[in-house]
Amino acid sequence: MGNTEVLKKAGPRLRVHRYVMETASIIPFLAMGLSQAVAQPVGASVVAGQAQVAASGATTIVNQSSNKAIINWQDFSVGAGATVQFNQPNASAITLNRVIGSNLSTIDGSIRANGQVWLLNPNGVLFGNNARVNVGGLLATTSDLANQDFLQGRYNFSGGRGEIVNNGKISANSGGSVILSAPRVTNRGLITANAGHVVLGGTDTFTVDFDGDHLLSYAVGASSQTGSVTNSGTIQAQVGKVLMTARAAAGVQEAVINNTGMVEATTAQNVNGEIVLDAGEGAATNAGTLDASGKGAGETGGTVKVLGAGVAIADGATIDVSGDAGGGTALVGGNFQGTGSERHAQSATIGKAVIKADAITRGNGGKVVVWSDGPTIFAGSISAEGGATGGNGGQVET
Repeated sequence: MGNTEVLKKAGPRLRVHRYVMETASIIPFLAMGLSQAVAQPVGASVVAGQAQVAASGATTIVNQSSNKAIINWQDFSVGAGATVQFNQPNASAITLNRVIGSNLSTIDGSIRANGQVWLLNPNGVLFGNNARVNVGGLLATTSDLANQDFLQGRYNFSGGRGEIVNNGKISANSGGSVILSAPRVTNRGLITANAGHVVLGGTDTFTVDFDGDHLLSYAVGASSQTGSVTNSGTIQAQVGKVLMTARAAAGVQEAVINNTGMVEATTAQNVNGEIVLDAGEGAATNAGTLDASGKGAGETGGTVKVLGAGVAIADGATIDVSGDAGGGTALVGGNFQGTGSERHAQSATIGKAVIKADAITRGNGGKVVVWSDGPTIFAGSISAEGGATGGNGGQVET
């Protein structure tokens, strides 16, 4: 009798232990299934142009036969290990990808294209550490563009909100462009567009103009939000142009551009590069390196402009427009004696920084201007020397 009672009590314990073991054995399979699920774009609807979308494993393929196509997506994210491949008729072809769902686009895999890829998501775009984007050109924005305007070549964007962040590697083909435009834009990764353009635009309204696959202009409009652009990564546009610009809402002077990273637009084959930080009525600060030099034999330096109502070059920062055969132009806060079309700063602060516009071997020094309609604080070093084997000094104004 006593033994029977013991068995009755022991029975449930055995059953409970077996249930726990069975449940535990299921968990690894669930985890395995979750780890194998790779985010890919979903809910594609081609609303203009000719394009077909197909999925094969972790790869999404877009075959486009028209020069322009518009695809609305419910979600456009690319997980680590996933790839989106755009096959387009030529380098100037554009695929406009618009997200109509509520999720931001998280790109942590690969996007490849021989033409232009435009990604429009009002919820924001995040290029993760594993993101690898290799395309003819890229435009990522939180603003929208009317279908008919796109098809007729009127690229007037508006209504942007949210943020675009790059922690990965984005590369455009030679001569192509990379445009990241939203009220808040942050680059912590690597962006490359040699012989092309890189634009980081802190605004909700802007217009772009293209000639084929070449960006002709990027212009900000009247903004309803305060914009900011931050670069702590690396931007490379050899013989190209880099523009970092932001605008504030009407009556608000808080637009901010802050560079703590490396921006390079160096000279090659006698073609100069250009770097522009333009904060409009806001503040532009360089605490990193702006390099538009031309160190190759016979090359000259390019152009660097740091413009805004308030401009600052922080301790340890560098602006280099030196060239082997002649220095280039560095303008901080305005042009020589306040002339030219450049915006005048109301205040300028130069810390223990270095600004160089030297001719290295033979040639004349370049031009360096630090301008402000108001107070100017200067604690740095400026040089615009002639070449070591001949040449005159350049022009310096503070």
